[in-house]
Amino acid sequence: MITDRYYYSRLTEKEKRIYTRLYKGVTLLEKRILIPEPVEREAVRRIYQAITDDNPYLYYFNQSVLNTAVSDQAIIFMPQYFCTAEQIAIYNGRLNQIINQIIADLDLLNVDEPTKEKRIHDYFCNNIVYDMQGTRQDSAFGRLVAAHSIIGVFARKRGVCEGISKAVKLLFNAVDMGCIVVTGKSKGNSEHAWNVIKVDGHAYHLDMTWDVANSRPDRICYDYYNLPENAILLDHSEFTGIPYCTEWYENYFYKNGWLFSSQRELEKYINQSIDQGKHDLYFRLKKLKFGSMRSAVQSAQKFVIEKLEKESDIQWTVNSTLNEEQRIGRINMGTHE
Repeated sequence: MITDRYYYSRLTEKEKRIYTRLYKGVTLLEKRILIPEPVEREAVRRIYQAITDDNPYLYYFNQSVLNTAVSDQAIIFMPQYFCTAEQIAIYNGRLNQIINQIIADLDLLNVDEPTKEKRIHDYFCNNIVYDMQGTRQDSAFGRLVAAHSIIGVFARKRGVCEGISKAVKLLFNAVDMGCIVVTGKSKGNSEHAWNVIKVDGHAYHLDMTWDVANSRPDRICYDYYNLPENAILLDHSEFTGIPYCTEWYENYFYKNGWLFSSQRELEKYINQSIDQGKHDLYFRLKKLKFGSMRSAVQSAQKFVIEKLEKESDIQWTVNSTLNEEQRIGRINMGTHE
């Protein structure tokens, strides 16, 4: 297991001292944590964010509210705790059991990094549910807290983006893979959290929350699996100070050969897939070679229908979905009962 405190590494020496003191105080459940030196408010915010993003196990204090008393000579942090020391010990013991069981069940210690990531991604998509109720401020307090932490994800198998991204970081770090939490905005200008993961030396954006939310029992979503920065920026924004992601190597569509730059390439893929008996076509399109994403998917769906009608007497139902921002299409074929 690695301890990936990426945001700590980016602080100044003074900020690192404050981070270390604050981290120690929170782990000891201190009600008043004294920092005997002046600190600018912006630095306070940056240190606090670094601690919450670096340390998923610090789920037991209020990370949404920063209570401080500031003077020219010192600052006092006054955390709000949700649990007692006895409760934390019980919860951590249970969390460790769950995490160790996941690692064993997925055989994550005996495979390479791309395989580790794929198994962890699929585990989340098959077992974790996006907790819509956990986003509502009128939800029960315990559910609201759990949804935003690793408790909700690992113990209740449900969470929102903050809890899911922290659980993702924790599990990847537990199998010796670098992974950090990223905070920014999603489409619609909503606050959002996701991850940057390092696979075989290259950094990629991974939005597990949106893949979880768009997966179904019969198919897993990989729309946000290992994106470079120019792709994540299509529907994410306002993130800074993170590793720059430039490569496509471990992107799901690139790696499978399903990233197309022309209609001819897409139609060739459709022909081959149907000839091989595949009924779920999943692909990503490069922007400049197509018109609108919607028209491209509609044309592909029409091509599928024409091929099926020409080559088969069976009545087929053909449906399509699209992720317009990421230029991803999916066409599913089924037979009438």
